[in-house]
This record gives sequence, structure tokens and C-alpha cells, in this order.
Amino acid sequence: MEGEVRAEHMGKYRDVTASAEVRESSVDVHPEYAKALRTGLVGQVLFGIVAALTLDGGAVFQGFLGALLVQCIALLLMLSRRPLKPTSFDLAYVRYGIILNFAGIMFIYAFCRTILDVS
Repeated sequence: MEGEVRAEHMGKYRDVTASAEVRESSVDVHPEYAKALRTGLVGQVLFGIVAALTLDGGAVFQGFLGALLVQCIALLLMLSRRPLKPTSFDLAYVRYGIILNFAGIMFIYAFCRTILDVS
């Protein structure tokens, strides 16, 4: 009786493992994305630390968070569009896009403050 219960449990575990293996193999991404993500993540962490330490009432850090949100959305779009054939622009944007996003967001922020005449 004990052997039957153990065998029954083992069968359940095998099914779970088999379904997990199917899920893992269904997501294929080009290896260059991993290298670009590593470089981009290091840059984002360093940039985020500098933005958090800037003493301006949180405006730079909010700009950084906005740029990070745009970066994540763009990355998801790139990975869903071309997971196995990234272009050189895709890889460069994954690595250094946070800088471009941050510059654009801070420009828009300064422009809006100028138009609204907020000092």
C-alpha cells in the first residue's frame, strides 16, 4: 500500500516536471540579447543610483523611473517582434537606450516647466 502511494506521488511530480520543460523550451531568445541585457542592467543600476542621490526634490529620479518604464516596454516589444534575429539597433537600444529615454523625458519635463512658467 505504501509503495502504491509513493508511485502515485512520483507520477504527479513527473507530470509537473514534464509540463515545466515544455514551457521552458517554448521561449527562444538570441544569445546576443543576454549580453546586451547584462550591459544594460549594469548601466541602469548605476544610472539609477546617481539619479537617486541627486538632491533636486526627486525630479531626476522620477525622470529616471519614466525612462526605465519606457525601456522595459520597448524591450518587451523588441523581444516579441524579433526574438531570434535582433538588429544592431535593437541590441544598441537594449544596452544604452536608458540614456536616450532619460534625455528625452528630461527635455520634455524642462519644456513643460518653461511653458507653464513654473520656477
